[in-house]
Amino acid sequence: MVRRTKEEAQETRNLLLDSAEQLFSNNGVAQTTLNDVAANAGLTRGAIYWHFKNKSDLLEALCERAHMPLEEAMSSLDATHDNPFDRIRAKTVEVLRQVVTDAHCRAVFNITLHKCEFTEELISLKKRHLAGRDDCLDQLEQELTQAAQLGLLRSDIPPRIAAIGLLSYIDGLLYHWLPVPEYFPLLEEAERLVDIYMSGLRAQP
Repeated sequence: MVRRTKEEAQETRNLLLDSAEQLFSNNGVAQTTLNDVAANAGLTRGAIYWHFKNKSDLLEALCERAHMPLEEAMSSLDATHDNPFDRIRAKTVEVLRQVVTDAHCRAVFNITLHKCEFTEELISLKKRHLAGRDDCLDQLEQELTQAAQLGLLRSDIPPRIAAIGLLSYIDGLLYHWLPVPEYFPLLEEAERLVDIYMSGLRAQP
């Protein structure tokens, strides 16, 4: 009986998350209330407040379910590659492909980039987003510092600047692709798009 109750609670939570994902994507976060989310899911106002304290809590749960955004995906680089450039390339390509193929991931990126204003109501989510970004930059800087020590990174490019440029480049690709996926074939061109940026960082032999 207890197990069934937990399963029902999880099912209700998933219904609310699906509803929020749909409404946030269509109408924007600011224009969607928790009551809207509950009604769209066919549930009561009490049900949504049982699972989520406020809109920020709900949006954070969406991000956690999608195992995104980019900052979290970049937090663990593939240790199977000895070359730091290869590690960065593999993870960056993986992120781009995941956005295309994972519906929840794609929706979360679209919401955070195009459908969300970081108002006072969402201040905790903004802090989390900025902290994740900083962690990602630190990780990339460490990898690029190692690349510099190995003579792989151009000597005139500081590792921190290279990391900021890469993160901004990926954000820009997603920002322009998400509203109009037919704009360019992101899935098919992910490797080439990453290589365009990475090639500019490599030291010439």
